Amino acid sequence: MSNPASSDSSCDSLLSTNLQNASVSVLLDAENFDSSGCSLTEESIRRCCESALAAQSLLTLDSVTDIELSVQFVGPADMQALNLQYRGKDAPTNVLSFESGLPAFQVSDSADTGNLLALGDLVFCSDVVDDEASTQGKPGDHHWLHLFVHGTLHLCGYDHENSVDAETMESLEIQILSDLGIPDPYDIIENQ
Repeated sequence: MSNPASSDSSCDSLLSTNLQNASVSVLLDAENFDSSGCSLTEESIRRCCESALAAQSLLTLDSVTDIELSVQFVGPADMQALNLQYRGKDAPTNVLSFESGLPAFQVSDSADTGNLLALGDLVFCSDVVDDEASTQGKPGDHHWLHLFVHGTLHLCGYDHENSVDAETMESLEIQILSDLGIPDPYDIIENQ
């Protein structure tokens, strides 16, 4: 299967405009990653996160030269415990986003180095993501990449707790995913 996150698109111009000279590092802890329904690569994950950062408008990234976010995978029981502890919901979910809340900071005294932004952590439950993709009739890769965009937008401060915020976030996700060659994930859900 071709990698939908590697297509050249209007995201390239967004990257150069919104991210300036920032590089994005995804610290991937794939020890517990098990998804037979997709063929994700570190590059496709980084590209989705980069695209979400480029398209977002809540964070000012002018002085940032390096952005880091970490990605972890847990089983359903661990995800259920995290979801209960942090969201009060006693069920596993697909992805949880934990913003670091840290400001961008200079990592050395050298004037040649820029600022690092430790964006936060994304925690995924492969079982839930794969079940959702199957139930919703979506290609596994598309659903996974959508959730990487979704989670990264959460790390930037977007939310969907009310209808106005949900519409804003969903519209941005649809735009980003379209630029990556992935169809509207909400259209698929609504047409079932």
